[in-house]
Amino acid sequence: TTLSPDQADVMLLRILGGLTIAEVAALTGRTEGAVKQLQRRAVVQLERRITEQRSRPDQPVPLRTPPTIAPSR
Repeated sequence: TTLSPDQADVMLLRILGGLTIAEVAALTGRTEGAVKQLQRRAVVQLERRITEQRSRPDQPVPLRTPPTIAPSR
């Protein structure tokens, strides 16, 4: 299970950006309720992924390959 792009955006802004619900709502053009719902669903998805991983401790957590940045010329 992975986060939707909207869920990932909200989590990045909330956790890494340190923004409030109101700030994220204003920045993304969503209501505060929509931001709260996206965050709640993202947390549920992450909890599910962690629980699945705990049931298979010998298997690495599959991560998406990070994007590569082309070297500048």
